[in-house]
Amino acid sequence: MKILKRRDFLKGAGLAFFGPALLAKGVSAQEKEIDWFKEIHRVADPHSLTPVEKKHAPVISIPSYIKAKQVFYLTAQVGETLHVMTPQHWIMWIEVYVDDVLISRTEFSPYSPYAIVTVPLSLDRESTVKVLERCNLHGIWESSVRAVPS
Repeated sequence: MKILKRRDFLKGAGLAFFGPALLAKGVSAQEKEIDWFKEIHRVADPHSLTPVEKKHAPVISIPSYIKAKQVFYLTAQVGETLHVMTPQHWIMWIEVYVDDVLISRTEFSPYSPYAIVTVPLSLDRESTVKVLERCNLHGIWESSVRAVPS
């Protein structure tokens, strides 16, 4: 006899109860079963963003010309379409890394108007600049760019 864990039981009971209603609305049970907190999410195809990617993938802006050892400004916003900020659904924080070294972390409240940061950086060599953000409902998202100072 198999012993069901509480989570497995609740998932099964929820699908049995809500499954037909979800399918009737055109939402697959598989889509409802995504564990957004299982992994870090990245854009699959930059030329064809999904609605979730449009609202959650960090958008990184840096100057096209960067001079070595001089300060420039990186701007990162959450989503190509700015992410909504409500008490039910908001961006919790944005982190900026250079070659896996944490440079900045900005925390947000659900009452912030939007999730966008500007961070001063200075590079002396080619580096990977990475931005991570955490949505309270859709987990952690990451984007990165190569920065090449001259």
